[in-house]
Amino acid sequence: MNRILFSGLIVVSGLQLAAQSWAPVGASWTYKETSVSNGDSNLFIMSVAADTLVLGRNCQRLQIDAGYTACYPFYDLVHFDGDSLWILNRQDSTFMLLHVYNAVPGQTWSSEITHPVGGYSDTISWEVLDTGSIVLNGVSLRTLDAIPTSATWTLAPYCWPHCTLIERLGSLNYLFDFPIGFCDAEGIGDLRCYSDSTITWQNPDVPQCALGTSVPELNAQGFSVAPTLLERGEALTVDLGDRLDAEKLTIRLTDLSGRMVREAPIAGTRTTLQVDASGAFLVVLLKNGRPIGRQRVVVR
Repeated sequence: MNRILFSGLIVVSGLQLAAQSWAPVGASWTYKETSVSNGDSNLFIMSVAADTLVLGRNCQRLQIDAGYTACYPFYDLVHFDGDSLWILNRQDSTFMLLHVYNAVPGQTWSSEITHPVGGYSDTISWEVLDTGSIVLNGVSLRTLDAIPTSATWTLAPYCWPHCTLIERLGSLNYLFDFPIGFCDAEGIGDLRCYSDSTITWQNPDVPQCALGTSVPELNAQGFSVAPTLLERGEALTVDLGDRLDAEKLTIRLTDLSGRMVREAPIAGTRTTLQVDASGAFLVVLLKNGRPIGRQRVVVR
């Protein structure tokens, strides 16, 4: 069972007090939040409010700064042991394993998740496809590309069939990506930006952290990429259909930090691009040097 159960007298050691924190106080995650019933959109923002000791473990206390949760869970206490992230289940005072950032390709782990509203539970099994790292403001963060499998589909991760997990940022969909499967209230999806005292990250898929109408979101009609899950050395196909003028179009492959890996002009309405590295990438469509569409792909 991937839980830490605490009972009896807890002795706080100096080693525990010196443990690495998940994110510093003031760290902030901003997600897009949508309402299923009326289509309105807003922002869901959470942040680290304080460092604290809980049941003898160094934890960070999280708070909601904007938006709300119902379908998607929110856990206000997390513990990071240097490699793995745990979340506190207040219903039985256990820590539930969330992510394992020192995992290697082929490794698996299980997250036994209990939703704080209604007591819904599920077991999520994770299989690691690939690992890597990104460097933000000189700080190296570990990355995982993993396939989650839900035992009951009660709290299946919305990032299924494959998820990108980044140390400190968490899942690029939502840190606690376990929505109640039959709930039709709010939806939380796509991390727009993350910031703390040492690093900042802006999602390359969106033009700005805040919602706004001054700069359009990238959504080029007729732009498709296949496959989105491929093997190293395999070629992906970019298909423009018949809706876009192919003149002065360029395709660019970048990593999740925005660093360019490859770039090639497009001739006609379909082109292929071979990917020789493993990891999570963005296929960016540009016209006259300006991005007009993006698609995320994972290379094993």
